[in-house]
Amino acid sequence: MNRQVSALSLTLALALLGVSCNGSGGGGGGSSSPMPSPPPAPAASISPSALADATVGTSYTQDVSVPPFAGPYIWSVSSGSLPPGLQLGGSTSTVNTLSGTPTMAGTFAFTIHEQCQGKMYSANYMITVH
Repeated sequence: MNRQVSALSLTLALALLGVSCNGSGGGGGGSSSPMPSPPPAPAASISPSALADATVGTSYTQDVSVPPFAGPYIWSVSSGSLPPGLQLGGSTSTVNTLSGTPTMAGTFAFTIHEQCQGKMYSANYMITVH
């Protein structure tokens, strides 16, 4: 009986540690199912998910950011175009700034891309300039 209790204790301890024991065991004689894997962590991305509208002739500033890694960070507009008068700053940190004074009304779609230490993030944005 001590042998069965020891085998059961070991199986429970291994299960709590996330170690699966497939196959037949010494005192239990059966097999146990593998422990389910934890769900993957949510994907990191560029924040925020949307940008505020702008107004022609009015100063505009909006920060965009990514989770911290061991830089340097390389930011770019990889497709589309920013509204005329706005630019993405030259930051090499986790936060970059989209700023300027829009000079033309319209709706502008673009993608901001960030790369750091082999990690790449992109976010599709749209700004309406009134």
